[in-house]
Amino acid sequence: MKLLNPLFHLILTLSSAALATEFHAGEQLNENNFQALTKEGLVLIELYSPFCAVCKRFAPSWIELVEKMTPYQSKGLSMAQVDCSAQGDLCAQLGVNSYPTLKLYRDGKDAGNYDDDKNVESIQTYLEQKVEEYQSSSKTDHNAPRYTEPQHSEPSPETYASDEPVLKLVLPQTPGPYLAAIPDTPVDTPVELPNPFGQVISLNSHNWNSYTDSAKNAFPIFVHFHTAWCKECRRLSHVWQNVALQFPTFLIYHDGTKLSYSGPKLASSMAEDILKTVATPGTHEITMREFDRAIEEKNIFFLFLHSSRTPVSIINSVQTVGKGLLGSAVILKSDHQDIYDRLGLSNYYPYLLVFKEYQAEPWAKIKLEEISSKEESNPTLRHRKLTAEVRRWIAVNSIPVLDELDQRNYHRILNSGTKKLVVLACISGIIPSHDGINLDKSNPRSVQLKDEMKLWALQWRKSQAARGVDDLMVDWVWVNSDVWSEWLYTAYRVNLPRPTEDPRESSMILIVNTKQHRYFDTQANGRDIEFTSSSVFQTLLAVEMGKLSGKMSGTFKTRMIWRYERFKAYFGFLFQPHWLLFWVVLIGIVGFSVKNYRQSIARGAAGYGPVSPQSAKVFSSSLLPDSLSSKSPMSSRSPGFGSVFGLASNVPCKSD
Repeated sequence: MKLLNPLFHLILTLSSAALATEFHAGEQLNENNFQALTKEGLVLIELYSPFCAVCKRFAPSWIELVEKMTPYQSKGLSMAQVDCSAQGDLCAQLGVNSYPTLKLYRDGKDAGNYDDDKNVESIQTYLEQKVEEYQSSSKTDHNAPRYTEPQHSEPSPETYASDEPVLKLVLPQTPGPYLAAIPDTPVDTPVELPNPFGQVISLNSHNWNSYTDSAKNAFPIFVHFHTAWCKECRRLSHVWQNVALQFPTFLIYHDGTKLSYSGPKLASSMAEDILKTVATPGTHEITMREFDRAIEEKNIFFLFLHSSRTPVSIINSVQTVGKGLLGSAVILKSDHQDIYDRLGLSNYYPYLLVFKEYQAEPWAKIKLEEISSKEESNPTLRHRKLTAEVRRWIAVNSIPVLDELDQRNYHRILNSGTKKLVVLACISGIIPSHDGINLDKSNPRSVQLKDEMKLWALQWRKSQAARGVDDLMVDWVWVNSDVWSEWLYTAYRVNLPRPTEDPRESSMILIVNTKQHRYFDTQANGRDIEFTSSSVFQTLLAVEMGKLSGKMSGTFKTRMIWRYERFKAYFGFLFQPHWLLFWVVLIGIVGFSVKNYRQSIARGAAGYGPVSPQSAKVFSSSLLPDSLSSKSPMSSRSPGFGSVFGLASNVPCKSD
């Protein structure tokens, strides 16, 4: 029996570990890391047992919930789990009486249990409300004035009262000119507010233009499109009401420009983006000195060079795009000849340039040309087309030298439709925080590995410039493999192990061809891409020279959709209305010809001539006169047949 007890505990531990892996989603807590991982922000903890039937049924919902709440990590929310079968003492200290238990911690303190319905929608609504409350209280605490008791020192002997006379101040009889020059204080005029009570305005076909037309309404308007049967819309109703108290809300129409919102659906986040939209001037005119200061201070910015020759349509297009950047990128504007000369450009053309990583040389540039009236006669459509080209170029080049993949830049990096490569580093051991990376909790070697990639990006850029390769852009991006693990497996079949002390053992590098939807995870020699500059550079050269074929990204369904979209992009013009009429006529002609051909073959098989419907009579020598019988030397010849006006005839003709 003494031998069986340790064996029983070993089997129980192994089975618990095997079952627990099916439940894992979020941070795994134990007695050692519990205090450190819950002392800051909001943490929702699931306390469960892998042997609990209810926990097993709840596991898919928990995994889905963790995935949906990933965007809220930047707002201070974390998701964690405690396996009570392995951490029994910790669960006893937390007062767990049933499984599963959902417990919320706020800045290291117990904020209560969640006891409502355990479905994804209800828990998500509960967490969004808590995050909104946490954000509001954090801003209030941060902005609250701090009062301290006034500090007084002991009075010195010189400050005590004395009998010495005090000099009197005598004012002049007539005011001097310096007093007369002071103007009266102006009185502020009241400013009309567009929606002072924060009411939600219902838009319809009658009042749509009165709010969205910039000529009729000078104020920005934030529009939420929804349907009555949309579950997501109903769940966001309380968020919508909170936003309406600050601004009118999901598409923004501002100064004739329509902007979309894709951030977290929190009132504070939406209000912050609206403020950025209204405050974004589009472009800012600078001097030579300001240009030098921008290179020294800004990590990335765009420069629009123009002159007196630049058409107004190009200037308007650049300004329109600048207003739609929501503060995510900066467009500076200048017409100084000195800047043209320093960059070696002619002021005959306008240029749009991007500067990155405090370098004086532009990272990329494009010469802007006005669309001719021959190509497009409608001036409005010409403006829209030019604006779309400028917006697309800025979106593609607005990625920093090394950027983190998130929901805001996902489409700009991986779905831009541009010919480019993306070096995607899947790094583990990095813990996100409100304003970036939590350096206290993250693995320092993982952070160092991420920083090394920026040097690789700069080296590769110099290599491309030396080789004269300017038609293949390369973006360098890193992704938190712990947070994006499910997406990495779905898109690229990446299944990384748990984070280790050495991040190179639990991380991976991929090279993605975004336009062809292919990715490369091996070098030319068939080995995995290593976390070294030489390995990455050799693989990039092999891809650039076409020596690697790569693999298709995504699932079977997404690959089929991409192939369909690609076919439609190449041959979609064949299905336009005028082409459809052509295809109908062509198919009709081909069908009619095939039908007649089959009928002619059928008539020939039945013994009918090509024109005459009568059966062809079989020629027999018995029908010949005696003079042409077998006795005659001509009887051995085959009879000839005549054709009259192209009609088949059975009348025999003389052979000669």
